[in-house]
Formats: sequence, structure tokens, C-alpha cells
Amino acid sequence: MCKKITVLYDDTYSQERDDEVRDYLFYTYADENDWDNPSQVPYSEIEREEEFLNQDDWRYFTYKLRTLLETHHCIVVGTCGTWHGRLEGGRFVDSFADFSSFIKHLDNIRVCDVDGHLYIEGYHHDGRDFYELKVLTPRGYKHARNNCFAHTRELHHKLMESRNYTSLPRLAIYIIGEF
Repeated sequence: MCKKITVLYDDTYSQERDDEVRDYLFYTYADENDWDNPSQVPYSEIEREEEFLNQDDWRYFTYKLRTLLETHHCIVVGTCGTWHGRLEGGRFVDSFADFSSFIKHLDNIRVCDVDGHLYIEGYHHDGRDFYELKVLTPRGYKHARNNCFAHTRELHHKLMESRNYTSLPRLAIYIIGEF
């Protein structure tokens, strides 16, 4: 079965994106800048345009994520690349500030909705992090609360693996579905 992958935000480097932005700038501004072909577009212009696009995409993505987090309690679980190997971890997320503090160490980030699952992949000086965010159901929230929102692998895995305790955020529906 083919997976439906929707990239919600991505500021990682991509030669394909560089080429798309270069072509866009060339065909839009060639006359103003006396460019004869796309290769004459300065890389500084490409970087500036990509930064603008990334900021716009980030604002829209975070608006939708904030909306989700205002009405739902969530859990994020995954692995963090460190200088001494990959470490498992997780945390409960009740606000955008919680989410932001969880990813603040990342230099670049890619967020994808894969068939309703929300995956966050990030890069930093020690390696690659990979997380999944799910929404706690009322039953899952009660179970987490009864366990004092413990930061244990057992509790996190129990919540993440049970449809009774968590549900998929399906964030792409809220972002793409509006168009």
C-alpha cells in the first residue's frame, strides 16, 4: 500500500529546492537583473528567497500545530543522536512552548505527515533526531496522569502503542485540507 507523505515543513538542504528557487528567480526577475540564464542567479539571492519561504512555511505550520496543542494533550517519543550513540526519550506536550523546548537544539528540521502520523526529523552537531508526536485520548491522559506523567520508557511506549491511549494527529488534513 502506498503511503501518503505530506511534508509540512522542511528547512533541510536540498539541491532540488535550490534549483526550483533559482529557476523561479530567473523567470521572475531576469529582465530586472540582466540574467541570461538561471546559472547567473547569485546564490545569495537563492538563500534569501529560501529563508523567506522557510519563515512563511514555519509560521503557517506552527499556527496549525499551536491550534492542535491548544485543544489536545500530546506525547512525543523518539530517538536523539548523541556523540555516544542514539538515545531514546520522550515527553508530554501540552503547549507550543513544550514542543519548542523539545526541538530547540536542532539546526534543521523536517516535519512530515505520513498517513496521519506526525514525524519530526531534525539535525544538529551530534547527529540526527527522529520523533513521532501523537495525541493523547481522554483515556490516555487519565492513564498518564495516574502515573504522574512519569518520564519512563515503559509508560511512553504503552501510550504510543495503544489506540485506546493515543490517536494520530492527522495534521496534514488541517493544513492541506483548507485549500
